Amino acid sequence: MYKNMEVYNLLLILLCLASCYVAPRITELRYRHGVGNQYMQIGSNAVSYTEGSSLELRVDVDSSPHAYVVLLRNQTTLAVGVPVSTGIYDINLNNLQCNHTDRYDVRATRFVTRNRSPANASIMQFGLQVSCTPRRYNSTNNIIKVTGEMGQLVVLKVTVIANPKPMTIWSDGVSALVILQNSDCTYTIRGLIRITTQSDFQMYYLNITNTLPNVLTVRFQVGPAVAPRITELRYRDGVDNQYMHIGSNAVRYTEGSSLELRVDVDSSPLADVTLLRNQTTLADGVFVSTGKYDINLDNLQCNHTGRYDVRAANFVTRNKSPANASIMQFGLQVSFFFVGAPRRYNSTNNIIKVTGEKGQLVVLNVTVIANPMPMAQWSDEVRGLGVVQNNANMYTITGLVRITTQSDFQMYYLNVTNTLPEVLTVLFQINSEVTPRITELRYLDGVGNQYMQIGSNEVRYTEGSSLELRVDVVSSPLADVTLLRNQTTLAVGIPVSTGKYDINLDNLQCKHTGRYDVRAANFVTRNKSTANASRMQFGLQVSCAPRRYNSSNNIIKVTGEKGQFVLLKVTVIANPKPLTLWSDGVRALDVVQNNTNMYTARGLFRIPKKGITHKCNLFVTNTLPNVLTVNFEINSEDDNLIIVLAVCFPVAFGMVIFGLVVVLNSKRESQRQQEQEHEYATIDDDMQSHHELQTQNGNECIEINRPKDQSDANLNQNTQGNITSLERQNRVTTHGQRNNGDEDGNGYIEINRHRGKTDAKLGQNIQGDTTNPELQSIATIHGRRNNGDDDDSEYIKIIPHRGGATQNDDNNKQTYLEPTGDETTRTNSSAMT
Repeated sequence: MYKNMEVYNLLLILLCLASCYVAPRITELRYRHGVGNQYMQIGSNAVSYTEGSSLELRVDVDSSPHAYVVLLRNQTTLAVGVPVSTGIYDINLNNLQCNHTDRYDVRATRFVTRNRSPANASIMQFGLQVSCTPRRYNSTNNIIKVTGEMGQLVVLKVTVIANPKPMTIWSDGVSALVILQNSDCTYTIRGLIRITTQSDFQMYYLNITNTLPNVLTVRFQVGPAVAPRITELRYRDGVDNQYMHIGSNAVRYTEGSSLELRVDVDSSPLADVTLLRNQTTLADGVFVSTGKYDINLDNLQCNHTGRYDVRAANFVTRNKSPANASIMQFGLQVSFFFVGAPRRYNSTNNIIKVTGEKGQLVVLNVTVIANPMPMAQWSDEVRGLGVVQNNANMYTITGLVRITTQSDFQMYYLNVTNTLPEVLTVLFQINSEVTPRITELRYLDGVGNQYMQIGSNEVRYTEGSSLELRVDVVSSPLADVTLLRNQTTLAVGIPVSTGKYDINLDNLQCKHTGRYDVRAANFVTRNKSTANASRMQFGLQVSCAPRRYNSSNNIIKVTGEKGQFVLLKVTVIANPKPLTLWSDGVRALDVVQNNTNMYTARGLFRIPKKGITHKCNLFVTNTLPNVLTVNFEINSEDDNLIIVLAVCFPVAFGMVIFGLVVVLNSKRESQRQQEQEHEYATIDDDMQSHHELQTQNGNECIEINRPKDQSDANLNQNTQGNITSLERQNRVTTHGQRNNGDEDGNGYIEINRHRGKTDAKLGQNIQGDTTNPELQSIATIHGRRNNGDDDDSEYIKIIPHRGGATQNDDNNKQTYLEPTGDETTRTNSSAMT
């Protein structure tokens, strides 16, 4: 009765609140005027501001509760109103630009307007005009060069940003054309002029203004276009430091010096001058005075010897196919004239290593730069094959020798000289090829800091440490040692001494557990199909304490209803396999292994009460000392909240309210029954993991008869020190009849077992004795557990007191198991689940 009164009072309050809801309405829209610093009402005219200032709006809204006020442009929110007092909101838009000129919406909404289609938001529109002085569009350069042919009419044009529309004043001789408006604030201004001079540029002015005081002045340099022509090409002589005319002979420089050119060009407009070799640009000309350009090419080398082009081009040559760029060619000779011996090409290392098989003839060669042509002198065992000239100053010297030893290096010398006194000596180290072979693989033990040999057992490390390997390899030439997993290279060995390599893999994680390969390869294995790289495998185990998978939050919230079974689960990363310990009241299920190091711990909990938060703990550990504690917070749902919400919205529908409440409660009850049936099936599946059901050779069935109108019973018995667990109460509630004082109806469980005795040991009700709830639960509910008994079948029936429930305050009322067959002893089942 009291509960009904509370619901009734709450409904009255909600009805009163609903009647107070008022859809928002904008009553006035004002803007702050910059002159008097006062808020002025916005009328039909647009609000005007200058560029760089701020738009400040004040919006008066009639709404209950408070409204949500926004400024929009083309359905895009630009700013949100800030409440300054009851029904008054301020909106600011800073740093106004010319492109902000447009129509805007101020919209006020509330909960009612956002959730009901008949209720529309209150909207008020206004126009905004942002004034700005003229400026060039996308440019700060106000000088424009224009060229054309003699007597041609050319168009002078410039694009500007301005608001309001700009006005123009041209210099004398320019015919003004119509101003084109590209967008709201962008304009193209055009004028027409005829080129009257052959070579000199003439200057024309354009003044642009609008209602604002500033004036934009654009200058046009107008002249005839003349195809460029190179009139003279000179180079700076390093001796006299004078520019000398380039004739038919090649220009000569010494290696390391700089080429300096002076180019005279007749062109209008200015030409682009470039230095090219084989159509590739090497340097650009720098304008030094009218018609004069300088080109520099620094640090000349012998390979710079060749033919070069100097090309001049401008607007005319790039846009007219009959007009070609002006080109002048010259030759460049870079000589190796400084005092010094020939040197290796692209290398300062004069030691060359060569490998091959025993008895094989191998070719020894080296490329050198020299001028004049070098001469070669080999060791006695080497047969010289001559000197080949690759280009002007590059030569390749070749010799032939036979390998006579198996593994030791042999040394051969090559002396290179020319007319200069110094000699270049190249040393060749020759060795026979040996396929690499890993002789030993060791790992660094973190305890004794010693390298230990890797045997058949796996190498074990803890998470966060580093794997350090020492690999001994016999190879010629030196081998490339790599660490691989699934054919993917993870680390490369670093040679520390002859035949010894170190491999490091830092910051080991649980996921690194697996099989690994150490591979050694060299020239022989990579170039001969019959030679295989040397491999050695080992296993790696990385131990890690349990932690949550993809989460650092150890608090998990679960919601359910009173009497409902909820599944508590969490996924963890651990190696080795974790052990779990649940707090009291939670039925532990099997830990499921998802992959190598990922596990899901599960438990079942039945919500005993509603309206409070139940807390359960899960402790997860393994062989490592750290313990992971996961806290579960289980909240029970309240059905009254659903009833109240159902009544809150359809206030205006009159008599439909009662019908809606009844339908929602009926739907909720049906949903609850479906969820319970699904939970019962889920719990049965989990319980079947604790025993084997004999379904192939025998018949075993469970018949559950429950009256539909019976409520839950608290089956917790506490008889003279004998304790019954919550877990077994849940199973009895799930699989049998639950009586709480009802007068009629018998709930029972019938288990027809295959022939053979049960090995369930049901605890005796003896003072001070404690029953084994787990064993009783599995034996009583799930049927046969054969433990070697081969006698006849037995029939177990649970018969509660007719018309009454098993109570926890009366030690005289008990429920009995009545076995048939060989088992004739009546067993107290007060702890039966």
